[in-house]
Amino acid sequence: MNELLIRPEEVELLSRDGIEFKNNTFIELDIDHQSYLIDKAFEEGTVYWPELKASSLSSGNYLIFTCACGVADDAGWDLITVTHSEFEIIWSFNRNGKQRFCFDKANYQSQTKACEGLMNLTEYPLAVEQAVFPELTNENT
Repeated sequence: MNELLIRPEEVELLSRDGIEFKNNTFIELDIDHQSYLIDKAFEEGTVYWPELKASSLSSGNYLIFTCACGVADDAGWDLITVTHSEFEIIWSFNRNGKQRFCFDKANYQSQTKACEGLMNLTEYPLAVEQAVFPELTNENT
């Protein structure tokens, strides 16, 4: 099982995906005690908070990561399939190969709630407040 830590991080100046951000808040994830940005599966990935938060509530397809500009297709991001079981939340997606991450459900949900509480204390706005979802392709054409 993968360990997850979710936290808001306020930055005065940061360059991500070739875009400079000034006085913004990013949602940062540590997966197995390392920043998610270290893993090739998450290259050019910026957490989209509304979808991460929603993914803690039910199974479905979520845009948990997007390009820092907010346009998922710009960084090649697609929806992540999130599956809830009694004790686990699983992410499944294809990016640099098939990816699967399994998290403790109680921890995932408590991390999300704690992050939401911390968001109320941040001074800076979210860096990615809106996102453009990836274009859907029809596999039958």
